[in-house]
Amino acid sequence: MEHFIPRISAIEIPVSNIERSIHWYVKMFGLEVQYQGSKDAMLTFNEVGVPGIFLCQTEDSQRLQFVNTSNGITHSVIDFYTSNLEAYRDFLIEQRGQVSSKFN
Repeated sequence: MEHFIPRISAIEIPVSNIERSIHWYVKMFGLEVQYQGSKDAMLTFNEVGVPGIFLCQTEDSQRLQFVNTSNGITHSVIDFYTSNLEAYRDFLIEQRGQVSSKFN
């Protein structure tokens, strides 16, 4: 069988303010701006095979989450990886980021 899709190219994330969102994703995740338009932007981890993050400004208030029907837990659609969760939690707190009570 021929494989036409070798990897995920980008993950699209809706945002309410493109400028503020670019700043936040660059600051919190260390992403690089690959492209920036007036209402969208492509950010990258600058790693081969790792999908980019495409931010798209919208007035739509829907969020990327769902409730797992087997346990009632709300999940995000995108999970970011870190090898040092405690240090990243501390970094988020220092940056005045919102930290879930699950980590406190």
